[in-house]
Amino acid sequence: MLVTLLTTLHLTVFAQNKSSVLAITGARIYTTPYQEPIEKGIVIVENGIIKAVGPWGKIKIPKKAKILKADGLSLVAGFWNCHVHLMEEKWNNAAGQSKEELEKKMEEMFLRYGFTTIIDLATLHKENLLDLAQRVTKENLRSPEILYAGEPFVAENGSPLYIAPLRLREVKNKRDVELHINEQVKAGASLIKIWSASPAKKGIVSLSDSLIAHASLIAGKYGLAVAAHPTNIRGADLAISNGVKILVHTSPDDRLPFPDSLVEKMIKKQVVLMPTLQMIKWELERFNVPSKNDPLLQTGITQLSQFFKAGGTIVFGTDVGYMTVYDPADEYVFMQQAGMDYKAILASLTIAPAQVFGKQKETGTIEAGKKAQLLLLKEDPAKSISAFTNIAYTIQNGEIIFRKQ
Repeated sequence: MLVTLLTTLHLTVFAQNKSSVLAITGARIYTTPYQEPIEKGIVIVENGIIKAVGPWGKIKIPKKAKILKADGLSLVAGFWNCHVHLMEEKWNNAAGQSKEELEKKMEEMFLRYGFTTIIDLATLHKENLLDLAQRVTKENLRSPEILYAGEPFVAENGSPLYIAPLRLREVKNKRDVELHINEQVKAGASLIKIWSASPAKKGIVSLSDSLIAHASLIAGKYGLAVAAHPTNIRGADLAISNGVKILVHTSPDDRLPFPDSLVEKMIKKQVVLMPTLQMIKWELERFNVPSKNDPLLQTGITQLSQFFKAGGTIVFGTDVGYMTVYDPADEYVFMQQAGMDYKAILASLTIAPAQVFGKQKETGTIEAGKKAQLLLLKEDPAKSISAFTNIAYTIQNGEIIFRKQ
């Protein structure tokens, strides 16, 4: 409680005294995941935008700047979590909750782990999600930027067994698909979510080739990608063959690695993968199944490894909000076990999602002209991936929105 109070007081004082100019000094700056860092660098932020980046002695600090001393810390671009769900009970009545309540929940779930952009990948309560996203923008809440897919759809009788008695939108024909996508676009969706194959009451139920292809066509007219929950290898192949650009999970249910031909197809069609391996561990353990060396989890790690070694694009996501574990540390461990080094993991958190979702001119790297969505880590990620969860400061548009005591 004392730590929370001190954090709140610090942020309040900073907000009251904040200058429109912020100078972050002395940090090890990873401008991009694949370039060598600038040691003891300086970043100048003005009105929420990065104005200058460079080594100490080559960047002039404006006299009016608020100084944030960051000696010994590592500065990276703000993280994306591309697979979240804002549908836990605590988010209900988003329009009626106080600003302080919402900010506390955002800190607990996202800000303390460095997420400055999140994508709600499926909601069952669209109006509440829209209320929340609107309040974040209009009231300038301490929060990640929220993008969303809106409501997903599945094949007829394909609502997943694990959400029963609730049901998703079930489509029967192309008209259903088109009406559904138009509705999500009207609500401001940044992508469209489907289940290409779903574990339903009577077994795996798949969308037809024609309906998936039509979804890709209609979404494409709006400049949006279709993201698919594949469930198994057939579901992955079905999605990829019909224009889906993003797989929101690996496909471990068959307990088999990806066929080489499928990996080749994924690379050729520039499909993006969100691994969400930590969610597999969570699912196993909540049913009292030991996750260590479990074939389901090991298959997911193997499939990620295959895709990574083939040069595929990976974006970070955990399925948090469905999964009740907020700390993403295990996801980083599993990504490392799949062969991803710190540079590849950092890319999946920053530049890769920015490019995939068309935000690369705004965020994803530390460059002049981009939004000041930044993190200061207490460790060097080149030395340990534990750095990715050891967040000292989360900065959104030049304002400190989280500080670890």
